[in-house]
Formats: sequence, C-alpha cells, structure tokens
Amino acid sequence: MKLSVIVPIYNAQEYLDKCLSCIVNQSYVDMEILLIDDGSTDESGKICDKFAKKDARIRVIHKLNEGLVKTRKCGIALASGEYITFVDADDWIDKDTYSNLFEKASNADIIAYGMIEEYENRGVTKKNNIPIGIYDKKQIQEQIVPYILYSGIFYEFGLLPNLVCKIIKKELLIKCIEKVSGDVTIGEDVDFSCNVFFEADSICVLDDTPYHYVQRDNSMMRSKTPINALIELYKDLRNVNIKNYSVCEWNRQLEAYMEFVILLKAPWFLFDKLRLFRLIKQKRILIYGAGNFGREFKRSMAEKDYTNVVAMADKNWEKVKGYEIPIVGIDGIKDFEFDYIIIAILNKNICESVRDTLIQNGVENSKILFFKASDDEMQDMNILLEGI
Repeated sequence: MKLSVIVPIYNAQEYLDKCLSCIVNQSYVDMEILLIDDGSTDESGKICDKFAKKDARIRVIHKLNEGLVKTRKCGIALASGEYITFVDADDWIDKDTYSNLFEKASNADIIAYGMIEEYENRGVTKKNNIPIGIYDKKQIQEQIVPYILYSGIFYEFGLLPNLVCKIIKKELLIKCIEKVSGDVTIGEDVDFSCNVFFEADSICVLDDTPYHYVQRDNSMMRSKTPINALIELYKDLRNVNIKNYSVCEWNRQLEAYMEFVILLKAPWFLFDKLRLFRLIKQKRILIYGAGNFGREFKRSMAEKDYTNVVAMADKNWEKVKGYEIPIVGIDGIKDFEFDYIIIAILNKNICESVRDTLIQNGVENSKILFFKASDDEMQDMNILLEGI
C-alpha cells in the first residue's frame, strides 16, 4: 500500500462529513484511511463508524483523549502505507490531491506543498518560500535547513511547517516519533516537521495548493495559550538533532520563530521584555489589523491593563465583529488621539505597505510600529529564551 491518510478527530461532528467525503472520493485509491477518534464526546465517533461501514479502506480507532501529538503517534504506529499524510477533521482537500502529488514526486522522502487558508469571506494562498524542485541531502542542508523556521523575513517560514501539507515516508516518521514530546500542545506541526526535515535524504517542493485549511474563530488555535506549552515547544526544538548545521544559526532561527509564536499566542509574556512593548507601556495606542493576531494582541493588552487601546482599524472594518471598542477604516483614524499605531499583521511586506498608506494619510512615521525581528528584538529574545 502506498499511502496512509491519518485523520485525528476530537469533537468535530459539524465538519466531519465534508472532511471524510473529500478523502474517500479521492481519485487516488491505493491508500488506507485511519480515523483516530481522540475520546470525542459528540457524534464524531458514530460518524467515523458510519463511513467505515461503507468503505473497506477505513479503519477507526476509538481511544481515550490524549491530545493531538499522542493521537498522531497512534496513527503513525498503526499505518500500513509506505507514505503517511494527515488531514485535520475540519479541513478538506481537492479531489485529485494525491494523484497529482505522487505523479509529480514519486520517490522523495518528503513531498512539501502549499495550502489555502479558508476564512469566512476569502481564501489566502500559502506556499513554501523555497524554489520548487527536488532536493538531495546536500541541497537540503545548504538550501532548505538555513530557512526552515525563518526565511529571512519575519513571520515567514522557508518551508511551511504544517504536517497537513506534507506527504512523508513512514520510516522517516517512525525514526522521529519519539523525538516529539507528548507534553507539546502548541506548535506540534513545527516539532514534527523540523525533526523529519533534518533526517530526510530527499525533499520535493511543489507549488500546488490542494489543501484547504479552515480558519475558525472558535477553534482550539484561538483559545488562550498557557506559557508552559510554549516553553515545552522551545525545549523540544532546542533538542532537535541538527546534524552538521550551525548551533548558532539554529538558535537564531529559533529566536525568530519563538518571537513569532509567542506574539501570536501569548503576547502578554513579552510585555516589558521586548523594546517595542516597553515603548508603548501605559500609552494610548491604536491597533491596525483586526484579524487573529490583532484580536489576541488587544485581548492581552486589556487583560494586563498594559496600555490604553483607543480603537482598532482594518481594511475590512465594516465586516469586523465582536469588539467592544471602535473599529474604523484608515480614513477614520484621524478621529482618535493616540501615541502609537501598532500594525498587528503577520506579513512584513503588508506591514510596510500599511505603514506607507498611513503616512500618506497624515500619520507620523515615528508613531507607526510593527514587529520585524530586528537585531534589538533578537537580542531581547535571546536573553529571554536563555532564561528558560
């Protein structure tokens, strides 16, 4: 058997039919489908059993709730395929996904491709920031490893870390499975991916985007993240076997990645620790960007009473809901008094474009701030992480 598709499932009854239907209806048929029910308390288990009765390729495993890492490890251990891939229970894939991918990259240890982040009113294409092609061991070390977690532009990976847009040889995952701690509850994909990247003899990078990664405000990824979870992730990544790669360079990548993930998941942890936060303490700020990052940023500011958020601005401000403070477009910014504008967007190029637009609309450049993994920020992160 060529492929094992592993679907970790926990209380996903609302989305599971669509997810499983797109897998069983793939044009590629030389595969098994492992549905790992991680102790769901809704109807997810019954939905899995219903699909299994109709398709002999499906195996259902019902187990006690243990979290995503242990659920994935369970699927890996049970898989029969030469290759393994993952699909999250609330996502979906194009009909010819596996046929097209195997046709383009038949023998690589890892096939890495892109995805489309599906929001309520739009889709955002995410691709790897490594040129397409097949890379051997030497090329991986020279052209992929230096950019795994940090492409050189803050907020951007060299290779997308998401396991759901990878097809990986089972023997490679088995070799790395124990290197990923079961205590990691955030950044699990990065942990798995970094370990297999360093062990792979070949990686095929494609620009296909057949995976649809659904973004939901009520998902687990939007819930508050305990700092211990981020510390466990950092410890795991520090212990990755980086072979002959420079420890100093790997730590630099880790510092940029950890700044990114802490800003996104627990920005309050960096209060008083990064220069930008010290600059805005107890100041009046306006946040530009009402997406997930902006939402978490604003929530942290309010909970810690760290600064006074007078308003939020966004290009699509008329569609933004759920805030108890004013939401305006760029034209409305002039109606507020503030000391600084924080651009809360996880894309450096967009941040710079927004900055230029704000300046054109009369905002002083000295009042516009955003995170960019500067030398000063990296020095602060190094001091912080060395203390963990």
